[in-house]
Amino acid sequence: DMVIQHTAKLGDHAPDAAAGLGLAAAFINPDRLEREFELGRRLPAEWQPHFHLGLCFGLKARSINDLDDFEENLFRLPLPTQDAIRASIRECDRIELLIRADGKPDGYRRWRDQVTEWMSANIEYPMQRQLGNTSGEWRVVSGARVAAES
Repeated sequence: DMVIQHTAKLGDHAPDAAAGLGLAAAFINPDRLEREFELGRRLPAEWQPHFHLGLCFGLKARSINDLDDFEENLFRLPLPTQDAIRASIRECDRIELLIRADGKPDGYRRWRDQVTEWMSANIEYPMQRQLGNTSGEWRVVSGARVAAES
C-alpha cells in the first residue's frame, strides 16, 4: 500500500515508476512470481500496462542472466502463464529488432510503447495467459505480425 501511495505522488511520472516496480518485482522474488502478479493486480488500472512492461523486461533479463534458474521458476507456474511470459519476451525481442532496424530517433520510447500496446492487446494482465491465441500460430495483417485467431 505504501508503494502505491508513494508512486501516486509522482503524478505524471507514476506510470514510469510503475514500470520500474514491475522490473524490480521480477528481481525480488523470481521463484515466487505469484507475489509479483498480486502486486500488479493491486495497482490502479492506468498503471497496469506499464507494470506489465516492467515485469516482462525483468523476466527477460532473468532469462538472459540464468536460463536454467528462469526455466525452473517458470515451470512452477500454470502452463498458460508460462506461455504468456514466453510470448511476451519473444515479442519484446521482435519489436526491439524492428525498431533498431528502422534507425528512427527515440527508439527506446517507441519500443516501450509498442511492447506495452502489444502486451495490453495480447496478454491477460498480469501475465496470466495469452488472449485469443493458444496455438502459437501467427498471421500477417497490414504488414504486422499478429496472433492467429483460434
